[in-house]
Amino acid sequence: MPKFKALGEDLANIVCDFAFQSTYHDVFHSLKSYLQILAFTVPTTLLQSRVFSPKYLRFIANPLVVFEPISCFDGYRSMFDWNEVYCRLWQLDFRRAVVRSYGSRGRWHLRLTLTWTTVLDFVIYYRALHLIPTPIYKPTLIGRSLHL
Repeated sequence: MPKFKALGEDLANIVCDFAFQSTYHDVFHSLKSYLQILAFTVPTTLLQSRVFSPKYLRFIANPLVVFEPISCFDGYRSMFDWNEVYCRLWQLDFRRAVVRSYGSRGRWHLRLTLTWTTVLDFVIYYRALHLIPTPIYKPTLIGRSLHL
C-alpha cells in the first residue's frame, strides 16, 4: 500500500471506488486485517471456502483468497467455519491440566463469541497443545489424526 500513499487520499479513493466500489480507508483496513489473519497461517479447514456477500447477493470466494473489502460481507466472522472451530474445541479433554492451562471450555466459548480475533488465539493454543507429548483429546478420540 505504500504506492497508494504516494497517490494522495483523493486519488486513492477514486482508484478504490473504481476497483471495489469502496473507499481507500475501507480497502486499507480490510487488507491490513487480512494480512494479519494470513500471518497466523490459519488452517484452511477453519476457513469458509465461499462466503455470502450481501453486496453481490451470491457466494464468492473467501476474501483471503480473492481480495474484496470486508464491507462486501457481513464481517470478519463470516470468513471462518465456526462449526469446525467449535468441533475442535469440543474434542479437547479439559479434564487435563495441560489443556485447561489457557482457560476452560466455557471461557473459550465466551471468548469466541465476543470477538472474531479469538480464533487467532485458538489457532496458536491448538498448535501449542500438539507440541506437548501428553494426550489432549477426549478418550474416545485418541487414535484419530486431528492435527491442524
